[in-house]
Amino acid sequence: MDAKKLGEFIAAVRKEHKMTQADLAAKVHVTDKAVSKWERGISFPDITNIEPIAEALDVSPLELIKAEHIAENNNYADQLNSAFLDGIEYARTQRKKDLKKALRIGATVLLVALVLYTFLFILIMGTFQIGYGASDPVVSINISEYNDFFGKSAKKEYKYKMMNDSIFPERITDQMRVADFKMVYYNPFDAQYLSYLVVDYSADAFAIECERLSKREHEAYKNIYCVTGFNEDYELLAMNSDDYNGFVYALKGDGNRIIYVELIFCNYFLDLEYEKYIPNSYLPLGFNAHLNNPYQLAHGEEK
Repeated sequence: MDAKKLGEFIAAVRKEHKMTQADLAAKVHVTDKAVSKWERGISFPDITNIEPIAEALDVSPLELIKAEHIAENNNYADQLNSAFLDGIEYARTQRKKDLKKALRIGATVLLVALVLYTFLFILIMGTFQIGYGASDPVVSINISEYNDFFGKSAKKEYKYKMMNDSIFPERITDQMRVADFKMVYYNPFDAQYLSYLVVDYSADAFAIECERLSKREHEAYKNIYCVTGFNEDYELLAMNSDDYNGFVYALKGDGNRIIYVELIFCNYFLDLEYEKYIPNSYLPLGFNAHLNNPYQLAHGEEK
């Protein structure tokens, strides 16, 4: 089939019937741009459009295919025309069958994908629950486990926290007498860390540690989670604060005592009842990380 010849035939017959391209397009249920492409020989009509085009132009499908008029008394032409109509009907039937087959295959693939997605989601969430202990907080008061939670040798779930915890010592040394320690880890969906370490240093070690802390973060912290300051019995030695994720800080106590504290969380509140785990005197004054606390509400995060 010659596209240019067919296009010229369609255009000529259309004009004989005083139709515009838009008129023909409406009758065939295509766009006038499609008609324009046919007439310019840029593209062929779809096979299922042959009969509607022929009917609209008042020609036989065979005349349309041949792009010329055929004498009405040509029996051979009638036979070919009939055969061509049968061919079009067959093509339509096959297209419908192919469409139904494609839909069936598509539905099957979609169902399998949904089943796999559900299975993977359950598997991942199950792994998450098992791996991170979402049902209950992990609580340790065993100082021998310190390096599991802090420093370069910390386990994976404690190494990559939302905040830098290097205000805490890298390790426990012989010149450090640990008076108290507690690490709390909870992961209902997002990790939360509540920890404190109380150390009485030797005089030399205390001086060295104070020097180290003086070079650490001393960031502004007031008004974050309603904090106004600290207990007057303590001097703030170092502060790493974040207006979303909380605080990591060190306080100087009596003598050569230093208290390290981390309150790391997200979503503007703690799921844990933090007062049960951290002595109140170690917490910043005014600190409020309960659900729907004023700081959370001020940031439009009501739950």
